[in-house]
Amino acid sequence: MRNHRIFAVQGVQADGRIAATTGPLTHRVRFGARVHFDEITRDHTGDTYQLVRQQMVQQTAGLRFDDDHDSAWAVAAYLSWGVSLGPVTVTPGARTELIWTRHMDHFTGVEILGEQYAFLPGIGAQVAVTRELAVFAGAHLGYSPVAPGSGPDVLPEVTWNYEVGARYGRITDPTHGQLTFFASDYDNLS
Repeated sequence: MRNHRIFAVQGVQADGRIAATTGPLTHRVRFGARVHFDEITRDHTGDTYQLVRQQMVQQTAGLRFDDDHDSAWAVAAYLSWGVSLGPVTVTPGARTELIWTRHMDHFTGVEILGEQYAFLPGIGAQVAVTRELAVFAGAHLGYSPVAPGSGPDVLPEVTWNYEVGARYGRITDPTHGQLTFFASDYDNLS
């Protein structure tokens, strides 16, 4: 069997940051958006054989097993707002994604169009115990979209991810480290 595939992945992303102070609070807002396109064309061919008198004899050559094209466009955006009061920082945020999919089966001529939407909230918190040591925790919703051409009964993979840990030093310091304990709670694991 010959498995010929052609892939394309491309997109553009823009990000921004705003920092401000209001009274005793320090604010750090991060935001961004992305447009993404990917596609795959599959052309799988192979030969069939029959065993004749203990010898493999080719029956057909270049038989086409799969001839289809899948593509997806996605628009995503995110926003997080970190608010600090003294040594405590709380950062709520969210990401949203809208995905349009297309599956074209060239054998049957059947085209399947799909549309998916996800809203993914999250929150994190950090407490600076000392200048060098901080503890943190967070919870974030994750999402893996349904593949193009999937039936209406197929649901996306969704997961809540939880973490708690500690950091020592800053990433720019010669000595730094981080220890994180995490757990993921999956639904519709694919």
